[in-house]
Amino acid sequence: MPQNKREEIDFFSTCDMHWHKFSQQAYQTLFGNLFTSTKCGTVLDAGCGNGVFGAHLAKAGFEVIGVDISLASLQVGKKLAHTSSLSIEFIRCDLEHLPFKKETFDACVCGAILHHFPVLHKVVRKLSLCIKRQGRLIAFEPNGLNPFARFLNDFRSPLRSRNVTSNERAYTPGELRRVLQTNGFEGFTLRSLDNLYVPPFSRDRGKLKRRLMSYIFFYLLLPALGKFLPRFHQGLYIIISAEKGL
Repeated sequence: MPQNKREEIDFFSTCDMHWHKFSQQAYQTLFGNLFTSTKCGTVLDAGCGNGVFGAHLAKAGFEVIGVDISLASLQVGKKLAHTSSLSIEFIRCDLEHLPFKKETFDACVCGAILHHFPVLHKVVRKLSLCIKRQGRLIAFEPNGLNPFARFLNDFRSPLRSRNVTSNERAYTPGELRRVLQTNGFEGFTLRSLDNLYVPPFSRDRGKLKRRLMSYIFFYLLLPALGKFLPRFHQGLYIIISAEKGL
């Protein structure tokens, strides 16, 4: 089943893409391997959305190119880069049809974008081709092994969030690893996160009711479930990092 491109464009043209203030712990969990293995260089922010991950990497000294299929997302990313006085190039394109030459980038960051593809092999193949040998790919995704993540982020779930397109699937770590391995990646590391945001609330903007519900869910309910039910202990999100082989 191919990705419905029009649905993705329409969805991100209307969704709330305000800038999130992620915690430093979240950034360290996400990019720790990249900072230790790559001494700056050029990074592809694949499916860059509002540009917040690319902005963090640009501040750390990386040369960042952000790509997204949604013009609305790119406009938000450009505004963030301008506000932060960062030099980031933004290009509108489809990840399944990237315009770059082979082995262009030292690293690639996929910020919650792979689960928007019902079939992964084509998009991962395109990403692999534009990453240099021994370059690193980091993918941040909902954890398909965690019941909450699967219920909320998988279109096939009857309890899915309203903010889910028909393209979305919550992949397990094993599924992601297998497709990456097939496309030349090795040396995997896997980490998990329950929340990206600075306590006490999970989002930096929104109605008080939503913020209180987020606090109860992320900081009270999830930790309590994790103590007793192994599946909930695996984290809402996974960060899988791998190196492109020679």
